[in-house]
Amino acid sequence: NSQFMRCTLNILLMTLLASSSSFTLRILRSRVPSGAGLSRYCGRRGSVCNLSSSSNDEVSIPSLLSTHTQSIDAFISMVTSTDLSTTDMFSLQSHVQPAATHNTILLPSSTFAAVPLTAAAASSFHPLVRPILHSTTEDLYLSLLFPLSSPESPKVCVSAPNSGYVVVCNSLQEYALRYATHSEMSSDSPAPAAPAVELYNSFFTPPHVPGETAKFLKYGHAKYTLLRVGPFRDLYESLSLSKLSSLSSSPSPSATGELDVLSSAEASNGKFGTASSFLFYSRLLAGLQGREDEARDAARNVMKADGVSAVAVDLEAAFGEVERLGDFGLSFEEFYVKVREAEEAQEKG
Repeated sequence: NSQFMRCTLNILLMTLLASSSSFTLRILRSRVPSGAGLSRYCGRRGSVCNLSSSSNDEVSIPSLLSTHTQSIDAFISMVTSTDLSTTDMFSLQSHVQPAATHNTILLPSSTFAAVPLTAAAASSFHPLVRPILHSTTEDLYLSLLFPLSSPESPKVCVSAPNSGYVVVCNSLQEYALRYATHSEMSSDSPAPAAPAVELYNSFFTPPHVPGETAKFLKYGHAKYTLLRVGPFRDLYESLSLSKLSSLSSSPSPSATGELDVLSSAEASNGKFGTASSFLFYSRLLAGLQGREDEARDAARNVMKADGVSAVAVDLEAAFGEVERLGDFGLSFEEFYVKVREAEEAQEKG
């Protein structure tokens, strides 16, 4: 039965990893969230519990954090020193579940608290995630992810204790610039530089040219951000949802319209390739007529991405959705075991 299979998998993994890095063993013994199966921290390449991992995969988060302290402090100063009290701002939840709108960003600074960059503060999070800001209204955390494939270049994600995470963008500087330019674009003041822009330019290079966003007002902040700042998973998804809303309200939907809906989600897959981006793509396909097989394949790609813990902040709900969209015929974890067994057999030739 499934319980026996899970127990057998746990024993097998512990045996196979007995000679791997102490970091990996520490993850297996003490860092897996309460009630979560071992496979939930496993992915294919760049995952935490990759069976082919070697001692070279060991990651020293404290030493990596020390190299990014200046940018972290700069960003926290931006958030806590400025107040974007505009009407089109959203919470961290908008990064987790984007809506059909383009101006998602942080809540005003009064809702945030800095998180100490200590092991104790991160003990209940995914082993490669370090929270830096806590949204006290939502119990969500803006965090840095140190992927095993490139731990020296942390990504920005939203996470929660004892659960998973979703990647937002590829660097803290990109996120800080998005914050600053949103402030500038939302400002009613003709001042040459919004306070957030001044703070950004004090810490980051190259500097943002004050007033540049005025040239792009007709595009809106989302398109400006994607064109001039960098890729953001939630903005790609918001654009897809906006196009889907337009397509749904059209009296005569076209194939070209469907491709337009999918193009932003496919761009997100290409830029990030995360479990959450594949799940979103599967949702889109499932909502379009005649694309059930594509939706199923996209859902199954969740387990071939960057690690299944990156599928959502709420892992339990996400795994249930993946099971449904992927049409597994068995539980997520049971299907995961079969995928891993097939991959291992293929690697052995």
